Amino acid sequence: MKIYILILLLFSFQTTAEEFKFDGLSPIADFEASFMLSNSTNSSYHAVLDCQSFFKKFDIYSNVGDRLEEYFLTMNECEQIYLNVVACLEKEEFKCLDTPYLLDTNCECQK
Repeated sequence: MKIYILILLLFSFQTTAEEFKFDGLSPIADFEASFMLSNSTNSSYHAVLDCQSFFKKFDIYSNVGDRLEEYFLTMNECEQIYLNVVACLEKEEFKCLDTPYLLDTNCECQK
């Protein structure tokens, strides 16, 4: 019975995972290490990668400004996400982020 519940929980987490595809990265005014990630073909969401504030964060917002997802990061995680997004934008011209795998170095989503 415990295994059944564990498997059910694992599948429920997979179904709630979301994928967000970005093709734009721009600095936020007056900040040196805060960036807006955007999708030029889908304006229903955007993300903010904040590696400068006291709390390092990666937040995903709807087009009306509601926060959809919130992730607190270490400085190393923040830098890893930034470097990976930059590399993917240069190589593939997009970066897909699966919310359970923010540190994944693949440009494509996990699927």
